[in-house]
Amino acid sequence: MTIPEGKTLRIGAGTTVTWSQSKVLIVEGRLEVVGDSTNPATLLGTDGNTSDEVIVVKDTAEIVMNDCVISGFSGIYYPLFYYQGQTLGDIYENGGITPSFEMTSCLVKDNQKRLIAGNYASMTVDNSSFLRNAIADSTANTVLDCTCLHTFTVKNSSFQAGGGISAGYGGIIEYNTFTGNPIGFRHTLVHILSQQTSYSNLKPPLPVKDIAVRNNYFTNNTGGDYVLRIDMGSHGNVGTGGIAEVTNNTFFGNVLQNGGTVISVGQYYEQVTISGNLIEANTAGVIMNNDIGNNLCGILSEDISGHRLQVTNNRLSGNSFTRSVFYVRSSSPSVSIAYNIITSNVVPIDTDSSPWSLRSILGLESGFCDSWTKASDVDRLPDLQNNDIYGNTADYLLYLDYTTSQVLVGDTYDVSGNWWGTTDISLIETQAYDYTDDYKLPKTNFAPMLDRPAK
Repeated sequence: MTIPEGKTLRIGAGTTVTWSQSKVLIVEGRLEVVGDSTNPATLLGTDGNTSDEVIVVKDTAEIVMNDCVISGFSGIYYPLFYYQGQTLGDIYENGGITPSFEMTSCLVKDNQKRLIAGNYASMTVDNSSFLRNAIADSTANTVLDCTCLHTFTVKNSSFQAGGGISAGYGGIIEYNTFTGNPIGFRHTLVHILSQQTSYSNLKPPLPVKDIAVRNNYFTNNTGGDYVLRIDMGSHGNVGTGGIAEVTNNTFFGNVLQNGGTVISVGQYYEQVTISGNLIEANTAGVIMNNDIGNNLCGILSEDISGHRLQVTNNRLSGNSFTRSVFYVRSSSPSVSIAYNIITSNVVPIDTDSSPWSLRSILGLESGFCDSWTKASDVDRLPDLQNNDIYGNTADYLLYLDYTTSQVLVGDTYDVSGNWWGTTDISLIETQAYDYTDDYKLPKTNFAPMLDRPAK
């Protein structure tokens, strides 16, 4: 069946449409599935049907879903709303039309497949519930899996016992709950990409758009590498600009595999703000295939290439991580870590003497330098001020990564003005991996220390 361009099919309140095996709805016009709060409209997959029933969405389509139920679709290869049209690169360079998707107050449950995937002009999901979806989809393990040319918004919704979100390349995720979801192996519960390898030759390059992830709850999710990952995709022709904001979220009781990271924000954003988050009682302690890298921690921020990074007013407590509680690699002199509480975390001590296996509460790495004649990288280490870092267990409180740091003899990294849980400076000095352990690293200055918590 086809809805032609310029035509509308409306499925109203109290109506149930059941898909029989191998039937396909092609949407070139407008599809409305609109019930009301007491009498929803329903799209129902056939019981026991394992074919890939799909709704094929064309370039000119509009999808509007309000007060509806979507349930029982069992196929796992194609998403339910499968966009079949232009690539985002074609649209960006040559113009064109992409479909839009709008969902409000809907219940999406017990579907083996993803709900929506493809290149959309925009996607809005509000006040909807996603329960036990996409758990058999080995290709994505996500419910919403799409790239939006303009923006996406997912808010006031719940994702439980199923997949999460993979979206790009600018938008807002706010006031949602993600609870008890199984994150697929080497997958991410919420993954936002600001750029894609397949569009690496675009002229001009796709700009990096703003991302905001705020006021969400991520609790008791299991498996996978990341809870939240924001990055530029794989290396491509990346534009400039963009602000990434991760604020006022709660990450509690998540258990990750392969080392795992709770929050990861990558490079190419002009400004990154990680603030006001509670990161508590998470575990990322299982290492698969001896994969001991930098992505084994609570907050990871990599390759801040000359841009601004602010990490403020977060609380990280009661977590168990494999490498570090907080790790930042930066080539920027504009990195600030301030007014955070980092307490009661455990980074298990390793008996291996290799520097890569050393465990720390803070792992700080300066940017890449290709010559000993360049200026010191000490200025590129983060500005660490007014933090409360105490009661943690690890090999070191502070670990300066020697693999790329190029410092000048006598350089000193100033970390004064923090509370370390004691006023005994000699005790704290022994818990820094620095010049005293490797001559290629700077010395560390802790004085004057705070004599009480900053917060």
